[in-house]
Amino acid sequence: MKNRKNSVKSLLSLNPSTFLDSNWSDSPRLSQQLLAYYKSKSLKLEKDYDDLLKIIQEVKQVCDLTNELQLELNLRTEEVSKLQQLIGDLQVQLFREREENIRISAENDNLKIQNFENQKKINMLMMINGITDKKYYHFMTNDFQDKLVSSKLPPKLQKLKEERYKNLIEALDNQNKTSGTGDSQLSALNNESQEFYLNNHVKILKEEVEVLLKEKDLLNEERKIERQRLQKELDLLGSKFKESQDLLCTTTEKLVYLKKKNEKNESVWMEEKNKCLKIIHSLKLRLGDEITDIWSSENSHTRQNSNEGLKEKQIEKKLAEQYQQKIVALESEVNSLRERANTCRQIFRDKTEKMTAQVAYLKNKYDDLDRRRLLEAEGFRTDIKMLNKRLQELEKKLVKSATEIQKNEQQQLLVSARNTLYRAKQLEKELESVKTKLYSLESNPEQNLYY
Repeated sequence: MKNRKNSVKSLLSLNPSTFLDSNWSDSPRLSQQLLAYYKSKSLKLEKDYDDLLKIIQEVKQVCDLTNELQLELNLRTEEVSKLQQLIGDLQVQLFREREENIRISAENDNLKIQNFENQKKINMLMMINGITDKKYYHFMTNDFQDKLVSSKLPPKLQKLKEERYKNLIEALDNQNKTSGTGDSQLSALNNESQEFYLNNHVKILKEEVEVLLKEKDLLNEERKIERQRLQKELDLLGSKFKESQDLLCTTTEKLVYLKKKNEKNESVWMEEKNKCLKIIHSLKLRLGDEITDIWSSENSHTRQNSNEGLKEKQIEKKLAEQYQQKIVALESEVNSLRERANTCRQIFRDKTEKMTAQVAYLKNKYDDLDRRRLLEAEGFRTDIKMLNKRLQELEKKLVKSATEIQKNEQQQLLVSARNTLYRAKQLEKELESVKTKLYSLESNPEQNLYY
């Protein structure tokens, strides 16, 4: 009997972990170990959470820095585009100033030609009127006693008349010669001025075409660089998106794996607990009354142990509740992280859509610019053709105008010669009338004295 009691005591004094393979027990020592284990796990989770917060803050700082750099890059690109626009405006202003200079030089040439024509007309009129260095002629006679006037002109007047006719003939010849030389000079000056104007205009057009071609090359290079930059950004964003997807998949897999493992551990713990309870129940049935006697002898000691066990159980319950609260908080954090990942994914999709739309807009814009440059080049070609046609028409008009001017000048000279001859005849008639009056006065001197 004593041996059976000792054996029961030895069984009760054994650690229940021998029946549970150190997985579950109601003993205070194992409960303390479990609490220590859960404390270590909770501390580890808090440490992991702090590390995760640090990583998130670092990622946030990196994202803020990249956003600032992107904004600065956008500002620089806007400044570069504004500077390019200013350079284009300066080039346009330079071309306008050159065209204005050419126009002023053409007007100056036209004024010179007009001055030359006016000088030529003045010289022609002076030659026709016979104005020379000796502008005035004085008719004087020394013999005042002669009362009779000859029917003929005096020799001096005859000489003056002959000299005047000679001067008229020489003036006409010189005018014909000078008209030919003047017309040739005028046509040469007109041709030189038109040629200078057209050469300068063609030069400016060539420079404009060269500048437009250079601008087109620069735009093509800028477009290539912009495409490469956008392609790099798209590749980088795609790689980041892929990394975030992979990270999300790995984290979800880890969470699912941990949940499954926790469920398996809980099922194993429940099975071991049931086994323990069955073993205790079987031992109680086998031992029977002997256990009750032993328990009665050690009742006071067990009460103390039960009180301590109740306190430890209450502490365990509190710790379990705290652990559950932490688990709930962590699950809420996981859900918030999932929502944040979904929002980040949606933002990334929106950004990619905006980038694709911007790329399409830039592509259409550059295509429109190419079409515009081609149309402007065709317009310049047509302008050059039109200017060449106008030059040919002007040359033809110059030839026609030169011939017409020569004919008109010859007609004017003939008319002026006729007028001078008519004046000379009138002067002769007046002289004859004066002669007749003188003859009449000489024939009747007495009547003159009477009057």
